[in-house]
Amino acid sequence: MSDKEQTLEKKEKSTSCYMQNRELSWLKFNDRVLSEAQDETVPPLERLRFVTIFTTNLDEFIMVRAGSLIDQWRADPTHRDNKSGMTAREQLEAIFRELRPLYEKRDRLYYELEYILRSYGVSRLSYAELNADEQQYLETYFHESILPALAPLVIDTHHPFPYLPNKMIHIAMTLRTENEKRIFGFLPVPQALPEVIWLPAERFATSRWKMCFWNTRMWLFPPMPWKKRCRCVLRVMRISMRRMRILRWKMISAR
Repeated sequence: MSDKEQTLEKKEKSTSCYMQNRELSWLKFNDRVLSEAQDETVPPLERLRFVTIFTTNLDEFIMVRAGSLIDQWRADPTHRDNKSGMTAREQLEAIFRELRPLYEKRDRLYYELEYILRSYGVSRLSYAELNADEQQYLETYFHESILPALAPLVIDTHHPFPYLPNKMIHIAMTLRTENEKRIFGFLPVPQALPEVIWLPAERFATSRWKMCFWNTRMWLFPPMPWKKRCRCVLRVMRISMRRMRILRWKMISAR
């Protein structure tokens, strides 16, 4: 190692002692945004708005900043940040350690605000909380307005794994018959569906994917004696297309 390289390495090590990593510093900033939702002097809907801003910020962070680190890790695993002295992999590991408690804090605040908003007549009701007339209204609404827009995807030897659009909600299902035949499928939840459904009594009923979740097994797949079934809701986060275009432009310019 040359004298110049040794000098640069010492400078990076000394700098990392008092400089924060940019990505981790941004997560702390977004945590302060979420802390605004904890202020009990703020009206409940405004507090809920801060929860929404926090989530939107974090989605953008994962698509752009974390996505850039993944690209950097693939291109040069040994490269270190000149401020914190961390490699791309070390930064990603630190980011993922910070993300879990942030999401848990967000969820706690959301359910707390949901409980508070019930006293103002704004409730997210489950299907079991509805009376018979309301359940019948939602069943009719599902058949007339939601079912025609749904397009389930099945994965087997003739149908490869489908493309999952960015930030789109999907319901993944594993279904088994009595003879142990397994069917694995996805149900994309169309973004054109309304976010909420209002009941005739002007009560807030449910989110859009919940309605699909209730009726998926019964109406979208053939009636069979299912022995076992598993379902979950997922959403894929992809690297932003803007970042991919910049990388492609740099690769072309370097030729």
